[in-house]
Amino acid sequence: MFPFDLVGAMRLRPSKYPNGELAVVNRIASALDEAQATDVQVDDNTVRFRNDFFRPFVYRGNVLTLYGSGRFEVSSEPDAIRVRYALNMARMLVPAAVGLVIVAAIILWGRSLELVVMLALASLAIFVANYVVSALFFWIWLRWKLRGLRQLQER
Repeated sequence: MFPFDLVGAMRLRPSKYPNGELAVVNRIASALDEAQATDVQVDDNTVRFRNDFFRPFVYRGNVLTLYGSGRFEVSSEPDAIRVRYALNMARMLVPAAVGLVIVAAIILWGRSLELVVMLALASLAIFVANYVVSALFFWIWLRWKLRGLRQLQER
């Protein structure tokens, strides 16, 4: 649930994925490995991943940098293959909250309540913007990786 989890879903046309759920599950696991997730586990139609806080040799622009863990569930519907996902956003929320509390305490020591309110609103705006951008970036990345699966199957 917001702000701790990013939850989403996408529908894929089964005609474009002839091997069905299994191919989608395997492609998601492969994409997570490519993105250097620390621990990827596949169980039937569910893929789970976890990331260590410090991942050496993983650059800041990595799609998984902001997520501590996540889960994907792939299911078949009569006219689609549905991919549901939930990503833990605490890695982004906790440092933002701790930084805000520290800076607010320093400002309050100087007795400026207005400055603390402005700082809180600015921090909230930055957090929400990061949340929205990371959600959009992740959705595009996942769609791109699954589109790559279709292209591989067509060869």
